[in-house]
Amino acid sequence: MQRISFFIPVFFLLSILSYGDNGVISRFILPFKDKEARYFFSYGNTFYFGEESKRTLYRVKEDYTLMPVDDMAGWYVLDAFIIKEKIYYCSRQRILTKENNKVKIIPVVGSVELLSLTADNTSLYLLDRRGDEYYIIRVSGDFKEEESFKCPGREPSDILCHDNALWVYDIKCRGIIKYDLNTHEELFTLYTGTDNSYSKGFVFYHNRLYVHNRGTSSLDLVEFKEGENAVFSLPGEISYEYKIENKNLSNEEVCKAEFRIPVPADFPGQAIKTLTWISTPDEMKADYYGQELAYFKKDLAPGSYFLLSYRADITSWAVMFKIKEMPLESLTKIPGIIQKEYLVSDPYFSMDSEIIKKAAIKARIYPGGKEPQGVKELVENITGYVITNLSYNQDDTWEKAEDVFMKKEGSCSEYSFLFSALARLNMIPTRLIGGFITDENFSTELKHNSNYSRYGSSFHRWTEIYYPGNGWVTVDVTAIDASDPDSYDFEFFFGKPRGRIALSLSGSIEKSGLGIDAYGYKYYRGGKREREYYIETISDKPLYQGNMNIITIPAPHDFFP
Repeated sequence: MQRISFFIPVFFLLSILSYGDNGVISRFILPFKDKEARYFFSYGNTFYFGEESKRTLYRVKEDYTLMPVDDMAGWYVLDAFIIKEKIYYCSRQRILTKENNKVKIIPVVGSVELLSLTADNTSLYLLDRRGDEYYIIRVSGDFKEEESFKCPGREPSDILCHDNALWVYDIKCRGIIKYDLNTHEELFTLYTGTDNSYSKGFVFYHNRLYVHNRGTSSLDLVEFKEGENAVFSLPGEISYEYKIENKNLSNEEVCKAEFRIPVPADFPGQAIKTLTWISTPDEMKADYYGQELAYFKKDLAPGSYFLLSYRADITSWAVMFKIKEMPLESLTKIPGIIQKEYLVSDPYFSMDSEIIKKAAIKARIYPGGKEPQGVKELVENITGYVITNLSYNQDDTWEKAEDVFMKKEGSCSEYSFLFSALARLNMIPTRLIGGFITDENFSTELKHNSNYSRYGSSFHRWTEIYYPGNGWVTVDVTAIDASDPDSYDFEFFFGKPRGRIALSLSGSIEKSGLGIDAYGYKYYRGGKREREYYIETISDKPLYQGNMNIITIPAPHDFFP
C-alpha cells in the first residue's frame, strides 16, 4: 500500500524571499509559474499541490519548504486527494493510485471526463464533465457509484469537502459555492476576487480559504464571514475625499451657489468609520427617502474659488447575497409600504409608455419565451433583456427609459432607469443607488499613471431590488453587461465587489432631494462658474485581522535548470 511517509529524499531550498513573524498568512507565492501549478488540497495540518510538467505531488512542510511525495510521470492527471494516507488521482474516466509502486487503474463506470475529486469521512466525490453539464458522483469504498447529481455553478472546475459541506470552485462565475450534500441545497456563493478564469482551484489551510491566482502565481487568502442573508468577503479599508471645485470666472458678477450633498451611510458590506467635513455644512436634513443631505449656500465673489469637500474612511466588504428561488406569488406578499413606494412610476422610468409596457412583457419571458419559474429567474430574464438591448455609452446626459430603449444605448444611470421600469412593471420593487467605484489596484504612487483613472475612482449608479425573503439586494445591470456574457459574474448579479461604495439612495428621481444627480445637487445663479466634482481615492487596501504574512515557497533546487 502506498503511504505518504517517506523514503523520497527532501530537497533543500535555496532561500525564502519573504518570511514574516508568526501570524496569519495572507499569500503563498508559489514557485510554479503560469500553468505549472495543477491542483491543491489539504490533509491534516498541511497542504499539497501538484506540478504540471513533472506530474509531481508536493507537500508543504511546517517551515514552508517543499517535499516531493509522489510522481505520476507519463500519466494524465487533473486532481489528487489523500484518503486514509493513500493518494488517489482522477484521470479521464478513471481513478489512479499506486500499489507496490505500480499504478493501479480503477475505472469509474458512467463517467465522461473527471476533473476533480475530494472526500469526507464517509465518501469519495468526483466532479464529472458531461458535455455542457457537470455532475457530482458519490462513490463507495470499492468505487461503485452510489449517487449522481448535477453540480451547482456554470463551469465548476474544483471541489473540496470542508465544514460538513461540498465547496465548488466555478471559474466562469469567479465564485465558490457552498453546497449541502444532505439536502442538495446551495447554501451560498462566495466572491473570491480572483480575476482570471485560469485559476487551478483552492485549498482550506488551518480552516482558512486560499484561492489560486494564476496572474500572481500565488494562493491568496479570502477572508469571509456569513450573515443571515449575505456572505461578506475580502474586507478592505477605503479612504476618499469628495470634492466640488468651484470658480467664478466673472470679473464683475457674484455667483450664488447652492449644494445638497449626500451623506454616506452604512449599507450591507459598508461601514462608515469616520466622516470629516472639510467644508462646514449650513444645515443637515433628510429627504423623502431618509437620505441625509448636507446643505450649503455660498456666494462666490468675482474671480474667487470655493472647495466643497469631505473625507471619509470606510470599511468595505464584497457582498454576495443568498438568493433562493421564490415562487412568483411571493411578490404579492412584499410589505405594502414597499410596494407603495417602490413600484410606482417616475418620469424617468417611462412606465406609462406603451413601448416600455410591451418591453416589460418581452423581458419577462426572455430569452426562451416561457414564463419564469420563480422570482430569481424573472430578475435574470429582465436583466438579460436589458443588456441584450442596450450598449454602454456615457454622454453626460440622462434620458428617460423610453428614449434610452429606442436609442439602444445608455449610461449606468440610464441602464438603471430602464431596468427599474421593466422590473416594476413586473411587480419587482426597485430603488436607485448612487455611489462610486474605486480601483482596487489603486495606490497614491500610481495616481498619475495613464493606466489608472485620474483619481482612482469614478462615479456610478446601480439598482437594488426588494427580493422576497431577503429584503434589498444589489443588482448592478451595467456591470453585468460589462462582464463575460456567458457568466453573469456573481459579484455583479445579486452582489457587489468590495470597491463599490454607496453614497445615496432614492426610490425615484421625482421625490429625491438630489434630483437627477445621485452624487450631489448643484445650482448656480449669476457670474460665470466653472466646476469640477469628483471622488479622489486616498487609499484602498485589504483589511486583515492580526499579523499577516506573505510566504514565498521556493522550488526544490532541481526544479529549474
